[in-house]
Amino acid sequence: MNEAEIKERLIIIKGNDFELKPGMDIDLITKEMLKYIGSTDPELRDLLIYQTFYRWILEDKYNAEKLSEIAEIAIDDRHLLYKLGEKGSDSVFTRTFSSLLCALILHADRKRNFLSEDMFHEIKGALYKYLEEENDTRGFVPGKGWAHGIAHVADALEELPYFEYLTDEDLHELLVLIRNKMITNQSIYISLEDERMANAVVTVFKQHCMAKEDIFNWLDSFNNIEADFDWAEGRFAIHNLKLFLKSLYFKVVAAESLEPEIAEKIKDVILKTR
Repeated sequence: MNEAEIKERLIIIKGNDFELKPGMDIDLITKEMLKYIGSTDPELRDLLIYQTFYRWILEDKYNAEKLSEIAEIAIDDRHLLYKLGEKGSDSVFTRTFSSLLCALILHADRKRNFLSEDMFHEIKGALYKYLEEENDTRGFVPGKGWAHGIAHVADALEELPYFEYLTDEDLHELLVLIRNKMITNQSIYISLEDERMANAVVTVFKQHCMAKEDIFNWLDSFNNIEADFDWAEGRFAIHNLKLFLKSLYFKVVAAESLEPEIAEKIKDVILKTR
């Protein structure tokens, strides 16, 4: 199918409350959705392909074998890792909507437990690589809709702490990667990336009952970041840092299971940042 044909099929499916019409093949439709997951047509990409995956995955339209197959495709070099490192090109849409697909699959596994430990670590590793190497931090792109790569991967990262396969080393690496991405000096986050990433961090704190000392050590790593950049570049990094920590502060305050000292520590780091 070309884009116009898959779009027409998906409009029909959405109009039928995401149920297939007679004669439609779910495997074929799924193959075409994966093919066009990074379309620059925002209606096709966001309102049709993503929403169809959302309904079909969370409503158990796929069996375990098919979900594992979709997961393997989602993290390959034609999807999540497609042209990773490019900035300002349309390839970002393929990467970022593949990360959203990973989030859906990880969320579904919490109920159905279909991912093997090896597959989980493959997904985790691909998401870590994506978080570290994604250079395109655009939010809304006029005419093409949401890229929103950092916010989308945050949604996937938020699912990881629910898995018992995640080791203490994995958690430490994840927090370091988040720290580095949230103090980028390449651009200013303006599309609520800070809130989405703060959700992931709070989930790490809560699900793994992290020791207060370990949390404090991580927060201390944000101190004096202005020394790492010249003044012009540092303006972006400091702005992003403060925005992220302010979001994290209020989410920690709202999380009743976390100790109040953590919020106080975050506030202390914010006030020390020039």
